[in-house]
Amino acid sequence: MLREDLAVNAPLVADDAAEDLNLVVGVLTTDPLTRLGERLSTVDGLRPSERQAVLTASESALHTELRRLTSRVLLVELNAARITGRLTAADSRLRWTEWVTGAANPQFWEALTEHYPGLLRRLRLVVDNRCQAAYQVAQRFTNDRSSLSALVGTEIGDLIDIEFGAGDTHRGGQAVAILHCTGGRVVYKPRSLAVDAALGDLLARLLADENCFIYVCGLKGMEEGVAEAFREVCRQHAMNWDELRPALREQGRYHLETY
Repeated sequence: MLREDLAVNAPLVADDAAEDLNLVVGVLTTDPLTRLGERLSTVDGLRPSERQAVLTASESALHTELRRLTSRVLLVELNAARITGRLTAADSRLRWTEWVTGAANPQFWEALTEHYPGLLRRLRLVVDNRCQAAYQVAQRFTNDRSSLSALVGTEIGDLIDIEFGAGDTHRGGQAVAILHCTGGRVVYKPRSLAVDAALGDLLARLLADENCFIYVCGLKGMEEGVAEAFREVCRQHAMNWDELRPALREQGRYHLETY
């Protein structure tokens, strides 16, 4: 049976081996994390403690993700080492330590390409993408620090921790992250605002068109949310929603069917 077949059907490695496996997968993250640290040192406004928080969170998230992606493969390789007599220590715990020591080096991962040709390339891509995403989070946090303070209503303070991977990854390793700061907590969602801007422009043009009619149908509690969305569009396009809405109603162009 091919090792790939075994890897697909093998169970996940037990959680109590996580720290040992971090030594194994850490081989893939050491250099990228060093480069990330160097890049973070160039981010204007990112304080030393915040740089360390980003690095620590990135390392933890990378180890978790790499264990998830490779646990079945590593279990197959552990079993292969056992049945071929490459583990010679006196008991199972010592043999496990012997295997971890041997696997925690670049040569182990390079050798895997014989049986898993695309594995190392794909893992390196995951690591590089996640490091780039972490760098972007740091950049955007420092750029938006004052705006975030206004958003939460108090000084946002220092970044003390990040929970990466709060959602599915997309667009080159980006994902929702939760930023814990001394002044509050912020959810970071790497989503382009270009769609919102385009929609705002479209709504503004429609509101100015006398042939546009608006119908709002649904729960009564949604009325104010819809009104607030229109109010924001008007604010961005030099219009006043609180003046426009009565006029639309008078013209029979704004209809509410809520319950």
